[in-house]
Amino acid sequence: MQKVGAMKSPAALSQAEREQRLEKWAHESGVELTQLDGMQRGVVLGALVFLSFVGGVAALRRMVAYLLSHSGLGLSSVIIGAVVGTTNRAVRKARQVVPKEFWKKLQKARRFSALQK
Repeated sequence: MQKVGAMKSPAALSQAEREQRLEKWAHESGVELTQLDGMQRGVVLGALVFLSFVGGVAALRRMVAYLLSHSGLGLSSVIIGAVVGTTNRAVRKARQVVPKEFWKKLQKARRFSALQK
């Protein structure tokens, strides 16, 4: 799982701060930022900021991966995996699941997690 540190609200970040955050993430995850266009960078930054707030809530991390997979931005499974802290194989498998089935799996995982506590 990628640790990004405490982040400010995206509206409070300057252009330089946004670039620094993305460069730090890219360096830590081994992703080449040149692979991403401006819109993809913005969406990735938004996902990183959101994930920094939800931390280890696995269901929300899975939701972010699913959203990024179906965003229409052409983000690769490697990039999405680096954002949410999972493997590209897990992203590819989740990408193939229809929304209704994804929701059922998410609910089932949540119930199982609650039982383990």
